[in-house]
Amino acid sequence: MILISTCKPMIRFCHAACFAMAAWWGIGVAGVVGQEIPADLARVDLVAQAGEILNPRMAPPVGNVYRMDWVEPSRAGGTGWATVPIRDFSTTRFELRFSVSVDTTVQVSFLGPWQPDAAGNLKPLMVQWDMAETSSGQLDGFRPGEAWHNQPISCELPVRSGEQIALRCVARVPSRFRDDTAWRPAADSPAFGLASQFRRGVNLANVLEVPPGEDWGDNTIRTEDFQQIAAEGFDHVRIPVGWHHHTGPATEYTISNTLRERVDAMLDLAEQNGLGAVVNVHHFDQFHDDPSRQRQKLLSIWKQVASMLRDRPPNVALEILNEPHDRATTEVMNEFYAEVIPAIRAIDPERAIVVGPGIFSQIHELGKLRLPDDERLIVSIHSYTPHFFTHQSAVWAGDTKNIRGVKFPGPPDMPVAIPALLPQYLKDQLEQYNRAPGDENLCSAAYIAAELKVAADWGRYWNRPVWLGEFGAFVEIDAPSRARYCETVRRECERQGMGWCLWDWKATFNYWDRAARAPMPGMREALFAK
Repeated sequence: MILISTCKPMIRFCHAACFAMAAWWGIGVAGVVGQEIPADLARVDLVAQAGEILNPRMAPPVGNVYRMDWVEPSRAGGTGWATVPIRDFSTTRFELRFSVSVDTTVQVSFLGPWQPDAAGNLKPLMVQWDMAETSSGQLDGFRPGEAWHNQPISCELPVRSGEQIALRCVARVPSRFRDDTAWRPAADSPAFGLASQFRRGVNLANVLEVPPGEDWGDNTIRTEDFQQIAAEGFDHVRIPVGWHHHTGPATEYTISNTLRERVDAMLDLAEQNGLGAVVNVHHFDQFHDDPSRQRQKLLSIWKQVASMLRDRPPNVALEILNEPHDRATTEVMNEFYAEVIPAIRAIDPERAIVVGPGIFSQIHELGKLRLPDDERLIVSIHSYTPHFFTHQSAVWAGDTKNIRGVKFPGPPDMPVAIPALLPQYLKDQLEQYNRAPGDENLCSAAYIAAELKVAADWGRYWNRPVWLGEFGAFVEIDAPSRARYCETVRRECERQGMGWCLWDWKATFNYWDRAARAPMPGMREALFAK
């Protein structure tokens, strides 16, 4: 297999690849232009003097591994190149693994990506390489330092036929590019005390966020649900609310009394059972489509909700918007947070406010998040990694609805069928799942740990508590796999000091089995076993 990809291939590198070697050899490429800028990807190149490089892959699979398609086809098998995301707030650690077909020397180059401007001039995208070693010690000739495409750190590695090489690497954005000017709270800010009230939660899904006139099944939350949630060991609930479906006309956008009463009733039950609550705005798709047009409506909603809840106890938090996406980018949300948070603070100065990045609150968007001067913010991220496992067979889950039989962890005893109608990136992921062992598999504890560590690193760098507001697996997945997956995520969150909130109590990613009046098989142990 020439391509091992954890996501859609990064086309900009493939298209530019033929220019890259020309730049390397100094043939027909214009010079370096522009100021040095940080790269968002680091790159490692492998070139064997003889024979083939066999099965180049990455562990955990946090990036992409390719063959060089710009060399003579007869030599492509003797090459490999890998790209991994890097960030200004943490290091990226990974292993590049391979073997060779004959005794040979492999040239290993550590560099940054190739990115020419319109005239073909190179832009110096800088990467800091802190470490490169094999099981026998530091790679001979490696020296930590900055590198870019035309100024790599290059080493030679003698390899015997059949020898399994694990090249351990550490890369990051150079420190001089870190954002040290933005405000950050103190390491002991009030946000951490507030966040400590939200350690083990569950979402009350498909109830108050359902649009009027739609039937999402009977997911009514009753008194006994709150009693059982507390008895199971949860300390808070997350209450998704479709406030925007129940407002009057502009410019007041007055929230209906009926919805206010339903939310109040849920919060009363939570308080009576010793549970905290996170109240959000959920499925506000009009805002995601056109934030500028809907800005005033969302601002008005939060002024009303803040007034409505300001006398609630401190373990009730306000979450501005569930999973911003589409035109509600992280950058757009940064601007909105700078407006809505002071508006809430004028009403309720000390309450916890929950915010998150764009692209559905993905962890890898955190680097773009810039928050206002406020010491009571909790940052929410969501993780359903890997999506082809957590959302398999769910009818609303796009192409993933056609996938069946994926178990956690991979690889499976028997390969899963790969439907022909899937897009190529999903086929690549399932092929990788079918064959990659242990920590090289996308469906593994190692991959989940690497993703959650990014969020924890961001929180430590910015002195912000991070809370996993959603995770889980579709109810129709086999029970042992669901339980193993949820336990893996839960334990890693706790290891990283993050609170978590399962999706969901009894809707489609169930913790609770309504018919059996008991937890779904394995779920109590997954979330609460020591």
